Amino acid sequence: MSGIDAPTAPATAVLLGVLLLTATAVPAVAATDTPVRLAGADEPTVVGETTTVDVVVGNADGGVGAYDLTVAVDDPNVAAVVDAEVAGDSGARDVAVAPDGSNASVRAAMLDTDDAGAVTVATVTVRGESVGSTDVAVSVETLGDEEGRAYAVTAERGASVAVTDDGGSTDRSDDDAADDQTDGSDGDGTDDSDSNSGSESGTERGSSSDSGATETESAPAGQSAGTGADAGDGDSEREVPVEVSGFGSLPSPAAAAFVLFAGAALICGALYLRRR
Repeated sequence: MSGIDAPTAPATAVLLGVLLLTATAVPAVAATDTPVRLAGADEPTVVGETTTVDVVVGNADGGVGAYDLTVAVDDPNVAAVVDAEVAGDSGARDVAVAPDGSNASVRAAMLDTDDAGAVTVATVTVRGESVGSTDVAVSVETLGDEEGRAYAVTAERGASVAVTDDGGSTDRSDDDAADDQTDGSDGDGTDDSDSNSGSESGTERGSSSDSGATETESAPAGQSAGTGADAGDGDSEREVPVEVSGFGSLPSPAAAAFVLFAGAALICGALYLRRR
């Protein structure tokens, strides 16, 4: 991300160029010992959340009027730079954030800041990307007071950013791990007991099912035998018609009487003829 305020970037470049020339021609008069340090948050940030790191100029004498510096993180996969702002009233500023979140370059001129002591000149915003910790460093190219006189930067002190996934410590305590292990052991024992009980119950149910199946299979055989016996008794009680060769069935009583009568008539006729 980059931003330029009026006067435009060329004016900032010209002012910084003048500052570079004065840095070689005029000794540092604002302070004999001018460190620049980063001041980060004491508490860790959470993955997906942001925190800020301030750029602080120490032992300022005459304020800070212009500077050119870069703030960089060692591991942008843990914490990435997402924004940067110039502190104080600035007539010209230029902020550029690297696309990969590894650093932010900040340039400013014609600043109006506190005249003495520790002066915050910029604020860099970083976002937690993954659990861990990474160092943040500052590199100062140019630093001058409000009169255009250069400071001699004697030290550049960085900071670190810690990132967690829950807002707490990045490491779990041994007690918590022991508790988890105990809970897991208890849970496993209970599960095993339940599993064994279930297996025994299943075995008993299986045995009962087998017995029932055996009885069921035996029943049809008995029923079949009983049915056969009943069938045999029925067959012995029923009358079975007997077929006679030449006749479809035995003659009825009327037919038998007719035959007997006809036979008697024939016999009588024969006797009568014989007597004559």
